[in-house]
Amino acid sequence: RRHEVLLADLDRVEFEVLGDLVDLDLDAGVQRLDVREPAEHAQVRLDRFELNPLSGLSRDAVSRLDKDRPTYLLCRSGARACQAADK
Repeated sequence: RRHEVLLADLDRVEFEVLGDLVDLDLDAGVQRLDVREPAEHAQVRLDRFELNPLSGLSRDAVSRLDKDRPTYLLCRSGARACQAADK
């Protein structure tokens, strides 16, 4: 399966490329959320991404994100990342 990542500015990035982006942005204060379900996370995971499944993602959790810092949202196809970005 092809995995894609949706960045906060709503650009899609192939999963294989994301590791390089994360490494480049380590010192940039980028926030990283994996909005997939735990079973998906167990199959394919990326270090430095906090698992916070969309099914349990509350507005309170989203409100704790710093709106002035970029956020990377990880999911399988981009659909859940879009939903998370709308919260």
